[in-house]
Order: sequence, then structure tokens, then C-alpha cells
Amino acid sequence: MKYCQNCRQELEDSASVCPNCGVTAESAPTEKAEAAQPEAAPFPSAFSSIPKKKRRKTGIAVLCAAIAVVLIAAAALSFTVFRDDIELAVKGKNEYAASSISKLLAASPSAPSSSAPQTGESKTSLSFAISDYEKLLQTLSAEEREQAEAVIALLNTLRGECSAKIDAAGSSSYLQILSNSDVLIAVCTQISGSEMLMNFPGIFERGLVTKSETASVPSANELSKLIPDTKLLKQTADKLTEKLIECIKKDAQVDIANAAVNGDSVSFTGRKITVTFTPQVLGQLVVSMLEMLRSDDAFNEELLNCYNAAASLSKGQLDMLTAEMLSRTYDEIISEINNTDYSGISADDRLTLTLYQDSMGRNCAYTLTLSADGSQLTLQSITQGSKTETILAMESLFRIKYTTEEKSASEAVSALTVSAGGKSLSFSLEQTEQKAQKWNDCDIQTGKNVLTIEGLDRLIPDNDGSVKIPARITVETAVSLEGETLNMTGSLRLPDIITISVNASSENNAGSIPEINRENAFVPDENTTAEQYAEYQQALASAM
Repeated sequence: MKYCQNCRQELEDSASVCPNCGVTAESAPTEKAEAAQPEAAPFPSAFSSIPKKKRRKTGIAVLCAAIAVVLIAAAALSFTVFRDDIELAVKGKNEYAASSISKLLAASPSAPSSSAPQTGESKTSLSFAISDYEKLLQTLSAEEREQAEAVIALLNTLRGECSAKIDAAGSSSYLQILSNSDVLIAVCTQISGSEMLMNFPGIFERGLVTKSETASVPSANELSKLIPDTKLLKQTADKLTEKLIECIKKDAQVDIANAAVNGDSVSFTGRKITVTFTPQVLGQLVVSMLEMLRSDDAFNEELLNCYNAAASLSKGQLDMLTAEMLSRTYDEIISEINNTDYSGISADDRLTLTLYQDSMGRNCAYTLTLSADGSQLTLQSITQGSKTETILAMESLFRIKYTTEEKSASEAVSALTVSAGGKSLSFSLEQTEQKAQKWNDCDIQTGKNVLTIEGLDRLIPDNDGSVKIPARITVETAVSLEGETLNMTGSLRLPDIITISVNASSENNAGSIPEINRENAFVPDENTTAEQYAEYQQALASAM
């Protein structure tokens, strides 16, 4: 066995030319000679260049594929980042502004679904505790202090127990006020329509029946007629939104630029979309909306039903409304707007809506400004992360600021400040351990709440300087659910004046409510004299 001296190809012993490289094999060493040679690499550098060429071709392919991926990713990223710029270029300013406002309105919280008032029953226990009143007593005379201490001591022994049931026909309840174990007041009440029947078990043998022709306690069935169909209202609101969008596309003035909007504690910089409605455009918009409502039979029927249900409960305080009267009202308003003379209206009178968007086209802030007769009413809202700040202001007349911040799913902080005439009143609410739960077929929110009120001392003047309203007032509440029992605690703290604490618990079972006896009740009517009524009241007061 021998090998080619040039390419090291294995050769037959009789071969004279290497079939691989074509070099003569006459001088090729034999197997023995090869064995005597030092060990050499089986593939010399001349042959090893072949796989190197293959690797170079593979690297170019990978590089081209990588470039293609990068280009595709860049295109996708560019479309995502500049999607709204592309949309703006394609649609135009008015069309783009209409689309943005449509997104804003669609993201607004919708009205909660409504249903008829729930029927049910419950039993509630309530107790009071008054403390930290020593400094308050020091402002009283000796006689007044003695009387106040006696009243506070009595109040600290009081507790109330109330069982109640409500159904479609009316309600019934049993209330007891106790001092330690002594019953001070016991009242059974039954309400149906305009009639209320009261008994005083263990206190007074005669009950009392009262009637009212002008007002009554409505039943659950009557109250349910006041609640409109929220699905129908949503459909109507969508139709009104369509009219607004059409107006923006055709008639509104639209400007788009980059700008910043600043609040007290938050700010935002991004695309600014300004939509301006002149009085004429606003008038045309209102007319188109009213014409749409006038032709919406389902909405008008629901409006009439709810209004007439309220008129019925008012016992003549409100007049009933017919379809003809409603249609005539639409016509009168539309005619008045169409006949408006806009020549005397200032060019500065207008309604302006400004949206601020981030690079992804999300609405992060908006400002609504109404300019009329040289004054401006402005509503501004800015969202930055989990914090939202909303301000309603009318130049130097008043300013209302409301901020909310969700720190977690169960914790939130909100604050409200009202300023006017150089004075301000502030409310701040801190909520912790919040949890939505069900109790007695009702949606409840358990957790702890701390409400702080500041500024009352600047609004309420001192009478004689003896009792000064504190600069800060704190109200704390806590709601918890243990099995079927709902527990509530609360406290009102007026530093250096008084602290009032309340403890309550409710069960979803009313227990027994004594039967109400009507036979021996006092029933005043048109023939009852003032003396007879006064005599009954005096007898009842004596029994109490």
C-alpha cells in the first residue's frame, strides 16, 4: 500500500498516476517507507482550504438572514412607534382627531349596570363611645359641665338594635334603644305607600297611624321604574358620539403639534391635538343631536316612563309628560338654536378640546376649555403612571383639584381640594386592605379608610373664642366580613374637643319583628282636632 506524495490519497500498488490530483505516483513512497516517515497530518493545507470556503458561504447566508430579520423588526418597530404619524398622514388632521376623541370617549368609564332595589332583611346592633372631651368641658360653667357629663355618661351606656325587612309591598322594622339592659324606646314601624303605622310595644298601648297625600315612602317596585335601561342609554350615547365625530371630521378646526401640559404634581409631553368648536359649529352639533334624539322612539319612550314615574311619586308636584309635549319641546329648542344670531358673539367665544398623546398614540391628558364673555371654564386631566390629576377651574373664581393614585390592587390614595375667595378646604382619603365582597345579595367593599379634612377652621369663624374648630379633623372607618356578619367601626376625632366612636354589626336575618296592632291605634283624620292630637302626643311622651 502506498500514498500520493502530493495529496496523501491512498493508491493501489500498481497505480502510476494519482487519480485524485493527477500527480505521477512513481516516486510515491510505499507503505514501508511511509511507516518510516514521521507522522504527518492526514489532510495538508492545500486540501483543508475546501471546507473553509464552505464555511465562508454559510456565514454570508447567516449574515443576510440576520440583516433581513433586523430590517423586518425595524419596520415593525417603526410602524408601532410611528403608526400614528402614518395614520395622521393618511387620514388628515380632522379624521385623525376624530379617531383620537372616539378612543377617549370609548375609554371613559361607563355607567354601572342598574337593577331594581333589592328586597331583603337584616338585623343591626349599634353602640357609641365618647371620649377625649375634657378640654371641651373646661369651656363650660360648673352647672353646664355637670349636665354635659351626665349626658355623656348616659350616651356611653346606650346601644341600638334594629331589625328591618323590605319587599315590593313596603317595609317593616323594629327599633330598640337600650341603656345597659333597660329598654328606653321601642318602636315597630310598617310603611306601605303613603301610610305609616307605628306601635310602641312595652312602652305605650296605643299605636299611631299617619298618612300623607303629598308624599309617601315608595315601594321597591315604584322605585324600579325610576331607573332607566342602561343598555339603551349606552346605545343612545354611542349615537350621540357618532354625531360628535362627524362634526369633528367636517366642521371643527384641528391643529396638531408637539407640546407639554403641566399640572400641580404631574406633567406630560407629547403630541397635542387641538379641536376648536365655534359657536356656529356647536349650534349645528346640538341641533343634529336633538334631531337624532327626537327620532329615537325607544329612547323617548324610556325617558317618558322614567319621568312620569317620578311625577307619579311626587303627588302632583310634577306634571305628567306626553309624547306630544316631548316632541314639541324638541322642536322649540331646535328652532331657537337655528334662529340664533351669531353676529354679536365674540370670535373668542368657543369650546376647545385638547388631547395629548404619547408615542404609541395613547391619550394621556386632555383639556376642555369653554370661553364665553371674556371668561374661561377649564377642565384638565393628566395621567402619569398610576396617578391621575383632574382640575376644574374658572379663573379667579374657584378651583377644584382631584387626584387619585392606585398604589396596589388593595391600596389607593385620593385627595380633593376646593379653593375659592382666598380660602381652601381639603379632603384626603387613604384606603387600605380593600376587597370587593358579597353580603346579603349586595356588593360591598371591605377594608380600612382614613379621611382627613383640613381648612374648616378657616371657613367657620369663632363664636366667642371658647371652642376653636381644629385645623385637622379625622374620620376613620373599617368594614370587615366574618361569615354572614358584617362588622363596621368608625371614629370622628376633633383634636382638643371630642372623639366619637361607633361600632356596628349586621346580620342578614332580621329575626322576629313584633306584630303591629292597628285596632287600638290613634288614626288622625280631617275631623281630628289639634287638642286631640296634642293629648295623644303628651300621653306618648309621658310613657317614654
